[in-house]
Amino acid sequence: MPKLRPPEPLLDYSELWRNPQAIAAEEQSLWTAALALLSGAEGAGCSYARWTAPCPDCGASRPLDYAYAARISLAADTPRLLPLSVWFDMPVVHDASSWVLERFDAGQEPALWTLATIGGALPTTRQRADYQAEKSASAAAIARAKRVAADNRDEGKHAPDAFHPAVVKPLLGSHPPTVTLRRGAAEVVLGTAPDSRSRHPAAKGMQFTYSIDPATAALKSFDQRILRPYSPHWGLKFRSFRRSAVLQRDPRTQRHVVVFQEEVFTARLTMVFAIANHTTHWYGDFGCDGCATF
Repeated sequence: MPKLRPPEPLLDYSELWRNPQAIAAEEQSLWTAALALLSGAEGAGCSYARWTAPCPDCGASRPLDYAYAARISLAADTPRLLPLSVWFDMPVVHDASSWVLERFDAGQEPALWTLATIGGALPTTRQRADYQAEKSASAAAIARAKRVAADNRDEGKHAPDAFHPAVVKPLLGSHPPTVTLRRGAAEVVLGTAPDSRSRHPAAKGMQFTYSIDPATAALKSFDQRILRPYSPHWGLKFRSFRRSAVLQRDPRTQRHVVVFQEEVFTARLTMVFAIANHTTHWYGDFGCDGCATF
């Protein structure tokens, strides 16, 4: 079981979106200060542990890890004709029926994932071998996805990097808040409304919500979701999508990092294959030797 747990249940700010207010200069300054507490690419040098909860909807099955494929499809510059092999090539990367503890060691070349425990017990030799094989296959699938993006380089297309809990600024910095949803002494809630003028169908329906502590300018949580079904590229249609995260200050890095993330979405590939994905991660034990102050 993880050492860090978020508030339960996670707050839902849907009601606040009924009456958004134009963001004021004071809230803009607060957002700038909150963003400064986050790290960018330099945070990728941090090692960390990741606890994955059993999938609540998967039973004893071992679902494919579609999280990376979803991030590629959600990126604003995704090619309209993105090959669906980006989805079908994603391998299994964890046992969905048990708690799984993994460690990411950024000091290895290339960065290495290690399977620590499954269901609180040390993995067997077979489980370790399967895990390493799956990680190798995952790395190969990600490399293929990046090559697809490189083929569209002249159009400004790119594939996002894999998620790292200490590298949050690039994602949130590209979606600055446009409205204020709540002003209070203990919490300021800001939001980024969908952009109806965007050429990308995801941006037209994508909504971000940010909770900030006004006393410290610390970003406490963020929520990303689509408000209506959409098809970002040929062969894929998202029925729903929501990603929620909780952040805390890590004493070793002196930055605010993601300590909890939940991602839930449903989609359909080629109008035939239904996908239901529900992943819940906790992050901790950060180690940033040589980059403690970033």
